Amino acid sequence: MFLGFFESLIWILAVSQIMMHLNNFYYYVAYASGFAVGTLIGMIIEEKISLGYVIIRVITYKEANELVEHLRKNKYTVTVLDAMGVNGPVKLIFLVLRRTNTEEIINIIKYYNPNAFYTIEDVKFVNGGVFPAKEKSAFKFNKWSPFAFRK
Repeated sequence: MFLGFFESLIWILAVSQIMMHLNNFYYYVAYASGFAVGTLIGMIIEEKISLGYVIIRVITYKEANELVEHLRKNKYTVTVLDAMGVNGPVKLIFLVLRRTNTEEIINIIKYYNPNAFYTIEDVKFVNGGVFPAKEKSAFKFNKWSPFAFRK
């Protein structure tokens, strides 16, 4: 909420300066550069904080028993389906996990099945499920923090 307020305020101030100086090309470049840099910094911060959940969908063209067993052994919830792909039978593997665990899971997938096809998508809401124990965070948030969120 607070970030949205300041984003809107900065936008209004920047556009008003551009409108007052329509003949000055540098205002256009400065605004566009600031917008691009702000977007990049926001993406980097979001990636570093890694709040929330993702769903990973994996399609394997060979048996995925070792991969599935390894994931289950490490307490990841795995759903496996038999399916038919373009070139024949495939296994579909679905995982919903904390975003902080994404890199670890990708490395496991690449180790057990380097030719697997996978997609990663953000999940807005999760109800139920079994997730590995959460590591202690270096950040301490109280309920009034803008980073606090409901379970």
